[in-house]
Order: sequence, then structure tokens, then C-alpha cells
Amino acid sequence: LTATFPPRGGSGVQRVWYQALAMNAAGFDLHVVTENESATWVADKKSGDTALAAAVSRVNSSPSKILRLLSRIASRLAGTTMYPDSHWQWILSAYRRCCKVIISEEKQVLLVSFGHPSALIVAALTKRRFSGLKLVIDVRDLWVGNPNQFSYVRRSGLMASLDRRIERWAFAKADRVIGVSTGVVEEIQHRYQWLRPDQTHVVQNGFDAAMFDASESSSETSRTNSGVVFRHVGFVGPTQRLDVFFRAVFQLKANDDIGLSDVRFEFTGGNPEYVRSLAASIGVDDLVYCTEYVEHQEAVELMCSADVLLLFWGLGKGTVGGKTYEYLRTNRFIMALDQENQDGRALLEETGRGVWVAADDMSGQVEMLNSLVFKLRNKVVLLEEPLVSVSKY
Repeated sequence: LTATFPPRGGSGVQRVWYQALAMNAAGFDLHVVTENESATWVADKKSGDTALAAAVSRVNSSPSKILRLLSRIASRLAGTTMYPDSHWQWILSAYRRCCKVIISEEKQVLLVSFGHPSALIVAALTKRRFSGLKLVIDVRDLWVGNPNQFSYVRRSGLMASLDRRIERWAFAKADRVIGVSTGVVEEIQHRYQWLRPDQTHVVQNGFDAAMFDASESSSETSRTNSGVVFRHVGFVGPTQRLDVFFRAVFQLKANDDIGLSDVRFEFTGGNPEYVRSLAASIGVDDLVYCTEYVEHQEAVELMCSADVLLLFWGLGKGTVGGKTYEYLRTNRFIMALDQENQDGRALLEETGRGVWVAADDMSGQVEMLNSLVFKLRNKVVLLEEPLVSVSKY
């Protein structure tokens, strides 16, 4: 059960997609209940029903314009990202579809990918009806408009209390809880102390090895004579402190110590208008290039062809996300902008794939950018050989 599933592209899709592929390949009798395809806002045509040898039921989750407006107003007034979310209208229909599938196909396990609170509500309702059903909650993609940053999200008032009650109600019904990182699982265990140690598990994100293998040869060619390219692939928003990074770039430009005529900062993915407007307001729009989302294969090729990969983490020790693991597989140098991301730091240190700089440390970012541009221009290898294997991901 998931509110985000291919052919929708973009963030939050890859984990549940590869879970579905893996379970199907392992011989499980899989049935996916998800959003209606017409609700997708960016598509990856190479993923979806035809690429998955399993049944997929799509439930309409797109409210009318009036209801969507009311939902946004309620969320803004409540000051919360949990409830209501943009899929709240599908709760009853998704619940009915889940019940129908469980009865007709004799399903024994419900895995809910918790990217939207409404999916968690549907799962809890379904578990209440079928007491013998095993419920597994997969807590993933912490920044996608959900409450799973736990202590990192500030809430207040009536809606905050409702958030906690819904969350507790659903987790109390879970037979197993999966988290994307150690930090997330530790927070879950701390908050819900009735969970036994064997009920919580860390299942990290990963990467599609075959897709990266196919991209590496072509990316080497495209990297030739392209100047110095810093690249970010995926969504970026205000909470990731892109403003500080652009001020660091402006400082480089103002000092002109190294000259930036051959340097590009490229952003491919969600929120390009935000990136463009922010770059223009700070005065670095001549160095920043933005494009819309691309399909996943092309995104991988862009990752592999960068000189340096920019990684803007959200706030919190467990906020890592799937992009971190794909970045690791590219074998490109990673410059991560850190906001107390203990799990992310540990990954970089363990794999030796890059460095982290505090997201609010502009002078540190200026120093790092200066160093990286100098080394790249002088053909200095950024990563020490031999690289630590990341195949376990």
C-alpha cells in the first residue's frame, strides 16, 4: 500500500518500486494498491504496471480544486505536515480496495510504505478489520511531507495532538516497523517503547547496479571538455539551506580569486523555479542551470557525468534518503551540506566518497569550493584509490 508509485517519477518512488520488484522476483504473490495514474505529476515511462509482473490497483486520489484548496488552507492553519495530506480524499476508497484484495486473494501481509499519512491511516483501519493480518510499516523518505522526522518537526496546537494520536494508533497495530537508517529506527524505538527489539529493522536504501553499470561508459565521454560541473539531481527546497550555498558561490564570484568562467552549478529535478529565483535574488543566476525532472535512467547518467555531486540533506540525523546511496555508487566526489545528519556523515566516512560541510557554514563552503575547483582544473584525483566497495547497498 503506497500513495506514491510508478509511473510517477521523482523522489519517494524508487524505494517502494524496488521493494515491489524484489518481492515479485522472490515469488511473493504481490498486489499493489496505490494512487490513480492520472494523478502523476512527473512520469517515468520505463517504470509502472507493464514493468511489474504483479497486480496493481489504482485508486483515485486527486481531489477537486475546491477540496485541494481547503486542504492546503487547513494544513497552513494547522502548521503541520502530517494531517491532512494531499491524498486524504482516497482514504475510504483505498481502504475498501485493500479489504477487497485481502478477502478475494487471501493476503496475509500488508506492507505500507509510509510516504503519506493517509496511507498509514488506511493501513491501521485495514489491520483493525483483519486481526490476523500482519502489518509492516516502512518508514521512508523523511522529507516527503510526513511526520517521520519525529523530534525534528515542530508541531503545536490541536492538529499536533491529532498527529501524535494517529501516529501512535497506527504504530501500535504494527507487527514490524522498518526504517531507512539507524537514526530513524532509534527514534521509533524511543518514541514507541512497547516495540520489541525484534519488531524494528533497518533496511537501507540502495541503487540499481545494472542501471549504473550501463551508464558509466557513456558518462565518461560526456564528461570530457565540459568544464567543472557541480551537479545536484533531485528535489531541493528551502529547508535544505540552498540559500547559504548560493551565498558561498556569490562570495567566490565576488572575490574572483579563481575565476568561474568554466564552472557550472547544475540542478536537475523538482522545484526548478525555486532554484532559479533564489539564484537570481543572490546574483549567481549566470552560474546556475536548472532543468525539470528526467526519467531515472537519464538521472543516473547525469550523476555519473558530474565532477562533483552536491547533496543537500534535510534536518535531522536520520534524514539520508535514497539519493545518498545512488550518489555513492557513481564513484564521483560528493560534497554534502550537513544539518546534523549523523547517519549521512557515517556513510561518507565509511565509504570515503566525499566530505560534508555544515549547511550554515558559508566560509567553510567557500573554502571547499575553492579547493575542489583548483584540484579539478589541475587534474587532481579527488577520491583515494582503491575505493571502498558499496555493493552491500
